[in-house]
Amino acid sequence: MSNPPWDVQVAAPGGVDRLHGELLAQLAWPVRKGGRAVLLVEATAVVHDRRWALEQSLTVSVAGRHPSIVVLRLRH
Repeated sequence: MSNPPWDVQVAAPGGVDRLHGELLAQLAWPVRKGGRAVLLVEATAVVHDRRWALEQSLTVSVAGRHPSIVVLRLRH
């Protein structure tokens, strides 16, 4: 489970998409094939990483913003 920066209150060095790519690469190391990661993200580009399959997405309301809780499954 992770709530990475949205580049609003906490800066995302290099931008949110870069941060998410790096995060998913790091998460692929300890997670087994078929394992899951749950993220609270505002940018849905995170779900387009080929290593991960989107299992579920739920949009929520947080402080006037509408991020998504995404459940990703490691493909390989």
